Amino acid sequence: LLDEAPAASNELQLSQVPSPIADWTLDLHWGTLDDDNGDVGGVDASAVTRSENATEIALNRKTKRKKVNPNKARDERRFQLIELKEQVAELELTLQRLQTIRSKRPKRDEHPSHSSGVPPVWQEICSRQLGRRLEAERENMKLKNQYEKEKQLVKNLEKMLYKRHATSNDTEPQATKQTRRTDIPAGYIERMAAMIFKDLAAGVKLKEDAKAMAVIHFLVSALSTNIMALSEMVETLLLDLVLQQGSDK
Repeated sequence: LLDEAPAASNELQLSQVPSPIADWTLDLHWGTLDDDNGDVGGVDASAVTRSENATEIALNRKTKRKKVNPNKARDERRFQLIELKEQVAELELTLQRLQTIRSKRPKRDEHPSHSSGVPPVWQEICSRQLGRRLEAERENMKLKNQYEKEKQLVKNLEKMLYKRHATSNDTEPQATKQTRRTDIPAGYIERMAAMIFKDLAAGVKLKEDAKAMAVIHFLVSALSTNIMALSEMVETLLLDLVLQQGSDK
């Protein structure tokens, strides 16, 4: 019994003494566990950040896609159409206002007698007289041009008659010259002049204006004086024609 008692006491003492090997093994186990936990935590954090980044990118893409308007041109045209309609409405409103203002104003043609002091009957008469005067002035210009043409024609006839008379006197011998006179009936030249004036006045529309009548009388008097002056030349021309016919026979 005594031997067994010291052995038990020794075992109790050994059990009470701390073992460094046991402590080291326990620390090793706890360190490995901590490392495993740390690795697991690191993996979870990176996965979470990646997933968050992916969701943010997806959301950004969705927002970008939502900002793009595929019907932008159509919307712009619609807005322009709305603006134009508004402008048309404004212009129509201004037009109506101007029309109302214009309708309220007194017309100038309603009371012409108050403005000019002349009744409308006299105004119509004056307008007719003015139209006649203008027409007469135009007719006077036509007659004046016709008179100038007739005057030039008379001058050309004078030159031709004088030239022919001079050549006939130069070519005809002095011995064969015979002065013959043909009896011209009385009033022949006046009748010829009247016929000429009748032909000239056939296409001319006479006007009531005194100026036109004065111009016509002036033309008649001028042509009559020219015809009277050329009566002798016409007589000589007729004599030459008679002599030429006699020589041909």
